[in-house]
Amino acid sequence: MDSITDRGPGLKNLRFKDGFGTVVFLLTLYMTSVFAFSSSPELNVYSHLLFFAAFGGCAAYLNRNQGRLHFSPYMLYLLFFILWCVITMLWAKDSGKAMEKVVTLSELLIASVILFSFLVSVGNVDFFLISMFVAGMLGSFYMLGYYGYSGYMEMLKEGERAGQEISNVNVIGMYMAITVLLGFYFAYIKSRVYCYILIALPLVMALGSGSRKVLVILAVGVSFMLLLDSMQRFEMKKFVRICIIVIILIAVALWISEQPIFNTIFERFEQMTGASGKVDGSTLKRQKMIVEGIKYFKEHPFTGTGIGNTGEVTLIAIGRSTYLHNNFVELLAATGIFGFTLYYYIYIYLVSNLFKNYRKTHSPATMFLLSLLVTRTVVEYGAVTYYDKMNMIYLTVAAADVYITKRKIKEQRREYYEQFIRES
Repeated sequence: MDSITDRGPGLKNLRFKDGFGTVVFLLTLYMTSVFAFSSSPELNVYSHLLFFAAFGGCAAYLNRNQGRLHFSPYMLYLLFFILWCVITMLWAKDSGKAMEKVVTLSELLIASVILFSFLVSVGNVDFFLISMFVAGMLGSFYMLGYYGYSGYMEMLKEGERAGQEISNVNVIGMYMAITVLLGFYFAYIKSRVYCYILIALPLVMALGSGSRKVLVILAVGVSFMLLLDSMQRFEMKKFVRICIIVIILIAVALWISEQPIFNTIFERFEQMTGASGKVDGSTLKRQKMIVEGIKYFKEHPFTGTGIGNTGEVTLIAIGRSTYLHNNFVELLAATGIFGFTLYYYIYIYLVSNLFKNYRKTHSPATMFLLSLLVTRTVVEYGAVTYYDKMNMIYLTVAAADVYITKRKIKEQRREYYEQFIRES
């Protein structure tokens, strides 16, 4: 079957009428606000307002253009997971925390249905990847403006983790790192070479956060994109291009690692892996939480603590009530094997279908989304993301790409069949 990557409306043919441009603008602002405002009690209200404006705009666009709601198996699996979370409230010690998580997940499901339907009605996710990149760039400019160039550089020289006054530094690091991945995708895969320059700022912001997850995201994400790109038919020109890119990336990585302003992130990474001869206290605490979480799961394999109630596990492990800093163990300890299976079947469904579609179409957007989901799965070893807003957006865009691509493949097969009938 011929490639279908150019089929569909395409970016050049997307019409910015009937409110489409306004909706994309609001979605971009909302994704920026998740980075800049959602962790601030004073500013979070603006993020909520943008949430209602953006997703309300999607609903209005669907209504105006006689669109309809579309659904994906991903949403069904998420619904089953939410229902199981509701059941776990029966034995959760803190029903208030459990209800809070259920309400959050339910809101994310509703938003996912609306965003998914909007993307499917447009028939293209490329524009949304651009929107995600722009949102990340705006977030990096917001962060630079917050501290000022001299103030930011002074923080890095003093070994401080930049961004603590804005949001969770680990969240900042991951968000900026994914922005860098998007920039690399546009620069290398889509041949928008100027994006190599644009990603310099979010790269500095990502490294400045001191989050060790940044190095994992960049290494896994870039490597996986290069791997998928090499899966296409062998071409010497492409092989040489990949080799050159790898050499340049290694050289840049080595240069960055030697810069004093980025000592914090590399020292923390060495301490995490034990390469420096000792393991830092943060890593030891997380290891204790993981061990205690797995122990609790083994003792309660079918029930768990109840959604949002793993604080009782961490209280034993480190003397403080918090989450387990590991999405796999968090779900095992909180919802048992049933909740864990229901949630991660979402990833199995999306990753397997993205991979199948990529082998058939070699779609650049599918390549990036597959790389993103694999990278996010790896990072979830050190982060709890099942109720994260941006994670919902990533999963929804991936689900929309699966749906749109399958629909295009079916349409192309039908056209080939009809043409064969006419010619015969």
